[in-house]
Amino acid sequence: MAWHRYNAGQYALAMPLAHEAMKLYEERSRPQSRDMANALNLLGLVLQGMGDQVGARPYLERALAIHEKVLGADHPILPEASTTSCVAPDMGDLTGARPYLERALAVSEKALGADHPILLRPQQLGSLLLDMGTLIGARPYLERALAINEKVLGADHPDTARSINNLGALLLDMGDLIGRGRTSSGP
Repeated sequence: MAWHRYNAGQYALAMPLAHEAMKLYEERSRPQSRDMANALNLLGLVLQGMGDQVGARPYLERALAIHEKVLGADHPILPEASTTSCVAPDMGDLTGARPYLERALAVSEKALGADHPILLRPQQLGSLLLDMGTLIGARPYLERALAINEKVLGADHPDTARSINNLGALLLDMGDLIGRGRTSSGP
């Protein structure tokens, strides 16, 4: 029910349900279970949805630590469990977000392959580097995201258009008005 409330954007109603779930897992001596990690993750996401990025972070970090312990460091669920990477940029901690996104990309690639259609990590990492002002570092990730979208989704898909726009904005910021030196290789 708590996830249903969260997904409906009813954060105030989801919060007590998520707290109750967390307390039940603690009382039943299951503080290192996937259920506890999911309850902590939900609490973090609810707080994030309510605009409390600082309050969300400890819950999301604890959920990630439990997932890593229970599932192993390279389990395919970890990129999604690593929602801390979504919190750090919202808090203005771009440098803190980078290792989470880099790790999520590496785990996703290992589990799914380098060109899997759900790999959004190159786009996320490229956008983060762009926000950090690391234009040259952002470029290969944004180019790779565009290549994946073109291959998987096609040239006319909205996500492909978004990738083209992001790469165009980067090239503009770099002063490359005609797209010179575009590479097709990844980072």
